[in-house]
Amino acid sequence: MPLVKEPSSSPSQQNQLLGFFWTFMTAAAMLAIAVFVSLVAKGGSVPTYTQNFTRCIGATMSLGVLCVMRKEPLLPSRDAMKSCWIFGIADWFFLWGYVKSLIYVTALQYSSLNTAINPVVSALVSFALLGERVGRYKTFALLRNVALAPLIVDPFQDGASVSNLLIGFFWVCVASCGTANCRIVQRSNDKLPGTVLMFWGYALNALLWFPPGCIPPSLRVPVLWPSVPADVNDQWLTPATTWANMLMSGVFGAACTFFQGKALQHIEVSTFAVICTPFALVLSVLYSALEQSLAGLVWLGISLQILCIAADIYIEQRMHA
Repeated sequence: MPLVKEPSSSPSQQNQLLGFFWTFMTAAAMLAIAVFVSLVAKGGSVPTYTQNFTRCIGATMSLGVLCVMRKEPLLPSRDAMKSCWIFGIADWFFLWGYVKSLIYVTALQYSSLNTAINPVVSALVSFALLGERVGRYKTFALLRNVALAPLIVDPFQDGASVSNLLIGFFWVCVASCGTANCRIVQRSNDKLPGTVLMFWGYALNALLWFPPGCIPPSLRVPVLWPSVPADVNDQWLTPATTWANMLMSGVFGAACTFFQGKALQHIEVSTFAVICTPFALVLSVLYSALEQSLAGLVWLGISLQILCIAADIYIEQRMHA
């Protein structure tokens, strides 16, 4: 079953409620990824390149097992393989931008910047490549999220320098472009099963991240793969639980992408991005509240964001009807 049964412009087999359900499932999977990534950070300092390589291995293995269980052919046609390549390269740019941005900003600052930027980039790319127009209300929602994201997670906290934030902003844009193009491929795919598309995309990423992510991680290229502080550590001493957590983050990464594809069967890329990315940030911040108390302003931002998401769903359904 392809991720989009009809061309993206045809609403005949789209169900918005299902789309919203899979959007929330995607956000939940993103929270699971964040949990396992935090466990990796607590288990030892591992180069982000090695983390990307291991996650892609975990995602490829889980998707391969799923394809076998569903009896889906793993050898697509030549035309369909082009979609796999595009998806894989787009996902590589997401991971590359993510790695590069974390050199200049913290994980929380990345979350704030990504929540503000990602939906805007996705909306622009979907309009440019799929012709999915953004109306007045959705434009307002995109700009509103730009304002609410810093209220939930202040990117200027910890005395961050303006220069680092600007460089981090650039690399978050690169990561967002990769994410947006992954969504475009999933939204417009009608050539092969979504699990097969993702299997080859992650397999390609595992191959591309092997040079800087293998053990020992000795290959470093300025700009492309610059040195990171964790390079000085002996990765052979990394605990087995940390490797397991990295693999599990890949498994949930595959689940996240799968749920995303299911959601994009039913709703537009811009609608998905406006709801999913902010909701994932809300879940992540609420999870962090289990370990540390949140300021009153943060709770206000979370409450406003939840109300706005509910309003977005209600208005989107009214407009769709």
